[in-house]
This record gives sequence, C-alpha cells and structure tokens, in this order.
Amino acid sequence: SIFTGSVARFARISSALGDPYGNATALAQAALLSWSNLLGQSEAANAWGGGWKLWAAAEVWRMDPTVTSAKSYVETRYANWSTAFLEGYSPNSHAAFAYIRTPGANATTVNQMKTAFGTTVNNAFVSRGPYRNSVADQYYHWGSNKVFGSWGVLLLEAAALGATGSHTAAECRELAQDWSHHFHGQNAMGMTYLTNMAAYGGEHSSFQFFHSWFGAIKDPDSVTLYRGLPPGVTEPDYPYFKGVDNYGVSDNNVSQYGPAPGMVVGGPNKDYDGLAKPPGASTYYERFYRDWIDNSPNGWYRTKVWEVNENSISYQGPYVGLIAAFMSPWTGTADTVPPSAPAGLVATAVNSSRIDLDWSDNTQSDLFGYNVYRGSAPGGPYDLIYGGTTTSAHSDIGLAASTTYHYVVTAVDRSGNESLNSAQASATTPSGAGTMHVHQISHGKQNGPNSGRWIEILIDTNAHAAVPNATVTGTASGHDNQTGQNITQTLSGVTGSDGKVRVVSAVDSAGSFCVTNVTHATLVYEAAQNDVTCVGW
Repeated sequence: SIFTGSVARFARISSALGDPYGNATALAQAALLSWSNLLGQSEAANAWGGGWKLWAAAEVWRMDPTVTSAKSYVETRYANWSTAFLEGYSPNSHAAFAYIRTPGANATTVNQMKTAFGTTVNNAFVSRGPYRNSVADQYYHWGSNKVFGSWGVLLLEAAALGATGSHTAAECRELAQDWSHHFHGQNAMGMTYLTNMAAYGGEHSSFQFFHSWFGAIKDPDSVTLYRGLPPGVTEPDYPYFKGVDNYGVSDNNVSQYGPAPGMVVGGPNKDYDGLAKPPGASTYYERFYRDWIDNSPNGWYRTKVWEVNENSISYQGPYVGLIAAFMSPWTGTADTVPPSAPAGLVATAVNSSRIDLDWSDNTQSDLFGYNVYRGSAPGGPYDLIYGGTTTSAHSDIGLAASTTYHYVVTAVDRSGNESLNSAQASATTPSGAGTMHVHQISHGKQNGPNSGRWIEILIDTNAHAAVPNATVTGTASGHDNQTGQNITQTLSGVTGSDGKVRVVSAVDSAGSFCVTNVTHATLVYEAAQNDVTCVGW
C-alpha cells in the first residue's frame, strides 16, 4: 500500500514539474499495476485496518482520474465519512487530503470529509495549555514529537481546504506555528527537541539519544570511540538531570563528537516504563523526557531510554513538513562564490593515537563551517574525516602509532560552496609502546591504629600493558583528623610487576590526591592520556 501510494504521488508530482527525471510514465505504470494487485487483497492484509490502502487508492485516483476502482474504494470505505476519526498521522487523513483536491470528487463525500476534519480541528484547540501548544494527554506517548509535527500539518491542510470547524483559517495556522515552536523551546522543558543545535541558535538542545553515537552499547566501535569520551578529548558537559533541575550549566556549547545537528528525538512519554524516574519526579506529561543514554545506572535494557528519546524518520518527516510551510520560497540570485581557504593550519601530535588540528577563523559572514580532510601521503589524495565542524579546531583520534598523517581544511558557506584546500599540515604520532599513563586510582580508609588513607595507582602503557618499576609521585591534600590541621603531602612509590603502587596519606577527610609525575627508565609519561589524574574523598 505504501509503495503504491508513494509511487503514484511521485509520478503525479514529477509529471507536473515537466518530468525532470524522465520516469513519470514508468512510475505511473508501476503504480497502476501495483494498485491492480492491491485491490484484490483483503483489508486484513494491510496495516492499520486498510488505512494505507485507502491512502494508496486516493493517490492513484488523483494521479489518474480514469481509475474508477480507486475512486470507488475511497468513497465506500466509510458509510459516512463525517464519522471518521481523522487525526494528524492517520493515513485516512492523508487519503482525504488527496481525494478532496482531485477534480471529479463526489461532493457529498467531500463535505463529509470536511466535517470530519472540522471535528478534529475543534479537538486540537481544547488542550493548548499555558504554552499554547499542548496536546491531549493520550498523545504524550512513545514518539510524541510525531504528534506535534503531523497535527501541525493537518491544521495547515484543513486551513487550505476550508475545513476548520468552528475556527478560522488564521487560527489554525497560528496553532500550527505554535506546534512548530514546541520543537524550538516553547515547551515545559524549555528544550529544543533537535540535536546539537547550539551553533544554529538552538539553546538547550538534545545531546544524547538512542541510536546516536552514544547509543550502540554492544558495538565495539561505539564503545571505543564514543561511549564515554576517548582519553584527552574534551566535550561540553550536557548536565540534563544531573543536578536538581533541568537547566544546569554549559549546555549551550557545540558537541564535536555527539550527534549530527537537527535530528528530532522522541519526546515526552507518559507510558515510559523503564527504571529511571521522570524528570524531577514530575507529574506533568510535558516533562516526561530525559536527555541521557551513556549513563544508565539501572542497566541498559532496564532503563529503556529508547522509549523517551529514540529518533525516527516518522518524527523527522512531519517536523520538516511543518516548518517548511512557514518558509517563503527563495527568489534571490544563487551564491556561487566559495569562501576563502582557511589559513594557519597547524597539526600537533598529542599522543600515539591523537593529533590536534587548529587554524584561523574565516571571516565570511555566511560561513557555515569547515571540512577536515586527511591523507597518508604528502599532497594527497585526502579523505573527508569530519564535515561541518563549526569551530576552527578538530581532534583526530583513533590513529595508529608511529605514523605520519597529512591534513588540509576547507571552508563551506551556507550556500554549500566549498573553498580550496588550506595549506597542508602534517604530524607524526609517537610510538605507543614507548609511552605510559595513569589508568586507575583507587583509595580507601587506612586500617589500624593510625588514621589516614591508602591510595593505589595503576600505570599502563598505551598498549594497555602494566608498567613495573615506574616511579609515581603525587600530592595529597586535606584534613588530618589526628592533628586537626589541613595538610599537604608529597607521596611517591615504585610500581610492582602488576603496574600498581600503594602509598599512604595522613589525610582523613575533605581530601584529594593528584598524580604529578611518573618516571621510567625507557617509557615516556603522557599525562594527556591519563584515564584519571585526581581523586577525592
């Protein structure tokens, strides 16, 4: 059914545009053949009680008004269309949209469809709430953002068809626009339900969602590179629900390793049955949302984050359709002038698996971002490794040790024009076998007559092998209960065959310990690659 309706719709639109791809006739024939096969199938063979078959029939008849079997199917699907329940994402609604617009439609059926739409429109205005865009309680379900987008489209269609119930077309367009603002922060969460939008003016946007980079817990690449940031990579903190409320600090920064911009997340879900609590123990369905995935303390399959923030094309499509309706067609002159090539590119090897890039900001007013390219040979060829970064810096991670890499950067403007390559910058990663770092620090209360704290430090190579005979030095600070004084101690020791060394501090409370240096006869200490440098108690 979906294939039949989609092909018929595209064939009609393509033909109306002058058949730019040269396949309108072939598509129309495919739609007709598919309809002939579909017509003989029982309703039980089609999803949602024949709703998609109904939509397919309406699209086939709109494409070719001579196909009377499709017209008849629409007209006889309901004994009285005015009693049909036409909601935003129902295929029956889209069937009515197509049928009403087709010349030769039965006037009685059209009037009944408009009556049904009028009832739906009236219901849409009942639950607007203080944010002017709430929906009835039953629609705060899994994927509730699909409701806001698709119902907004329905209101715009109703306004265009003169089926607005007891409301005016202007009122319908206003509510549709308010529903579009639901995605952009006009909601009880004060949240932009789009991912990683800080660079485009979207404050408090979503950062973590199911099926994003942070999501595939059993995918080794995701675990290695993204689930928990790689050592040495700094990302903005997105503190949703880590504190006492939803606002936190520093949540309007751009994420370089998080999800791509503009993806629509699921939305508040009153039916969420995972083990995490709703935000702030809220009782209002608009607040049944959490932006989290990489810290699921109750276990992955018991937390069920996908019931709240999973993304889907069925949410994305209605949203795009809704906001497109409020955009004016562009009538200007095409911009074909590319921006200047970025200048000042510098590549710096941070450790055996990471090279940092930095370059000067471009000054073009219509700059969109930068593309980063990497090659294995001087002068290229280069492969795109990161596209659309909005900052003039990038960290290339997961590299091989003792390897030289060559980089160029281009600038891209908002019209899609890409600059020439920057000057090349190169760097060589050091040998992984020749470096070491702090892998773990554990601590506990010292047993015995003297109070204090034992601290155990584990030193690894970058190849994750324990490092014996390394001298570890660190500083402990805090309160000594025996003397009643705040003290600072320098502690040191040598690791054993297991790579561990244990030191003892007199600090009892309000304390901290930081590794300040590690030395070895043959290995180099890389503090930037530490998994941990300081601990507190």
